[in-house]
Amino acid sequence: MLKVSNCAVPTFPENFIAEYGIPLKIRWGPWVPLDYWSVGHPKYSLIEFGLERKSGLLRSITIVSPHKVVKNSELSFPNPKTTEAGMPVCKIYDENSHTSNYSYVEETYDFEIHLYDENKICVIVYPFKKISSWISSGRVRFGLSQDRSVCLLFVENLSQAEKYHINTTIDTILEQRLKGGVSRR
Repeated sequence: MLKVSNCAVPTFPENFIAEYGIPLKIRWGPWVPLDYWSVGHPKYSLIEFGLERKSGLLRSITIVSPHKVVKNSELSFPNPKTTEAGMPVCKIYDENSHTSNYSYVEETYDFEIHLYDENKICVIVYPFKKISSWISSGRVRFGLSQDRSVCLLFVENLSQAEKYHINTTIDTILEQRLKGGVSRR
């Protein structure tokens, strides 16, 4: 489980990276050693959140392969009263041991991706949790549950090139999966 302990002033703008075969990769700042929290289905899907080792500052998000994709989504979310500005500072918790001393934790959940006609994408990490607050950093918003778990990710104001890359890569992955030729790694 990825829980937000506080919010830091953003020190780096987001950098969207168009990488072949990867629908969405966002990085903040130069590369540094990261700890990872990932969610997905062991065979079909994977999303990774990279945290700076020393501080826990969120530095990267990578969607490797989606499990469920909803196109032309009209899903909306309530606007919680609490919104913080900045970057999430997180701790990785293993849900079985409830400790936070890990450099890589993988959880098995089927996350959803919602693509909108407008230039935005939503990733629902925990569909069973209700959003109680937001952290906003540039074009990226993080929906947090009552216990401060990251349960939703919104990326807004995508350029036409970014939207095209996301859509075509997801289409290719889903098409290959139907043919039995793609796994999450």
